[in-house]
Amino acid sequence: MDAADIMFSLAQAYANCKSYCDRGIVRHFGDGDSESYRHRVAFKTIFERPDKMYFEWMESPVKTNEEQEASHRVSAFWCDGKTTQRQFYSQSDPVISQSLEHAITASAGLSKGASVTVAAYMLPTLRNQMRTLLRLQDVRRLDDAVVDGVECYMLKGQTWNKATEDLYVDKSNNCLKRMRVEIVIPPGVNEAQYEALKKADPVSAEEY
Repeated sequence: MDAADIMFSLAQAYANCKSYCDRGIVRHFGDGDSESYRHRVAFKTIFERPDKMYFEWMESPVKTNEEQEASHRVSAFWCDGKTTQRQFYSQSDPVISQSLEHAITASAGLSKGASVTVAAYMLPTLRNQMRTLLRLQDVRRLDDAVVDGVECYMLKGQTWNKATEDLYVDKSNNCLKRMRVEIVIPPGVNEAQYEALKKADPVSAEEY
């Protein structure tokens, strides 16, 4: 199988499933070589076609001081096939969302992309909305890999914003086992801005 065949099989597996459930962890690293991560989000998904869904994500506690006890921050959205509700950890009661697709995309940033990654393959309307964002370019197949004891196809491609994306696809069911995205963020100022900043504030300029 080449890269195109694997991508097609992956898309078909999600598009044709009658039900689906998973759980996983998103880790956001500051540097590619660093073993310590900046953010960690645990998530779980339960889906029943056509549009019953429950998605929950949990963020690490935030302590205001060393002695304070802090709990994990749990947020979720769900749809019973008619009404979609969402409840962020900071809210005491759930609120009605205008649609399941809206709840998924509105939670994408907070869940570090977990809410939308698989859902976009399962829901055709969401896939159409995010076609540009989800499209990979120059996809190629690399050597197969083993992830958590599972044999996987490995693909590498480039996203719309020039990020490198690695996909590990479970050979047994063509579902996504792991995804790794590497984004290179350009400096906050260009050369002209940097020169101007050096004249005004040399210390801050060196930080940039």
